[in-house]
Amino acid sequence: MKGIREKIEEMEKAELHLHLDGSLRLGTMIDIAKKQGVRLPFGDEEQLGRSIRFRRGMTLSECIDRFKVTLSVMQWDYALERIARELCEDLSRENVTYAEIRYCPTLHLDAGLSAEEVIEAVARGLEAGKDTGVRAYQIFCCLSDQGPERSVEMVKLALKHRRLGVVAVDLAGDEPSHPPQEHKQAFDLARRHGMKRTVHAGEVMERPENVEIAFRELHADRLGHAVALRGNPGLMAEIRDAAVTLELCPTSNLHTGAVDSYADHPLREFLEYGLRVSVSSDNRMFSNTTLTDELTRVALAQGLSLDDVNQIVENSFEGRFGRSIDVGEDD
Repeated sequence: MKGIREKIEEMEKAELHLHLDGSLRLGTMIDIAKKQGVRLPFGDEEQLGRSIRFRRGMTLSECIDRFKVTLSVMQWDYALERIARELCEDLSRENVTYAEIRYCPTLHLDAGLSAEEVIEAVARGLEAGKDTGVRAYQIFCCLSDQGPERSVEMVKLALKHRRLGVVAVDLAGDEPSHPPQEHKQAFDLARRHGMKRTVHAGEVMERPENVEIAFRELHADRLGHAVALRGNPGLMAEIRDAAVTLELCPTSNLHTGAVDSYADHPLREFLEYGLRVSVSSDNRMFSNTTLTDELTRVALAQGLSLDDVNQIVENSFEGRFGRSIDVGEDD
């Protein structure tokens, strides 16, 4: 008889919260670094992985700082195209057939690329990835530490490149240091033009109010992490009734200390309350995880049934932003 992991692996799945610059292959990093003369902490995959992967006890700020290493090899169009294509290949191996890949295009300009060239390179990689059976779209990240004006520019960039499969904008960054309401103008602009919105909110327990701000003031269609929503039944009811999808990332939350264990994660509380719960891997390389891993770990730790897991997977497909442009799909 097949175990729950094997059954989850066989399920057709969707990844909604997945960072491009946190999900590249270690071997690819080393290869590009050699070609471009980039200095990495180590030139061996095992040592490199140990040096940069997230671990328990890290702060959110410490995790964000690790992206400097991956970004150092993501400054060339061929590199971005390759990384996007390889990510689709990796996803297809565990039967992920739909993915939304998020990143900030303006973090890839150090070697002289324009933002347009960055976006086009990622689009080429995702297009090539369709051969693996994965339909993948782009989400642009506004970075909270770069200020509200830059967020407005990021939304404009997203609106301009919808034809390349840009389906939404996100707000990401060091959440405790930068209130999300500072970026209301940008998210209002996206809303006026029909661009979908997701927000990293409640990723840390210090700012539970950020979930409400993201929901009420930024009009988020989805909420990333949202761990700090736990124990707030009034807001949970409103978010449930608005059919806002939660993008839960259990291993990531464990690394940053938002939860103490997989059993401690509020996923089951949210699911039983009727919230539209989805699960994602966040950063496949940094967290050394896959979507199958995430679903298996939380199912075993919280005693979820296969029907529960099926509901979570169904929620992911239901909450996808590329729904309106998926070709050949009966919606």
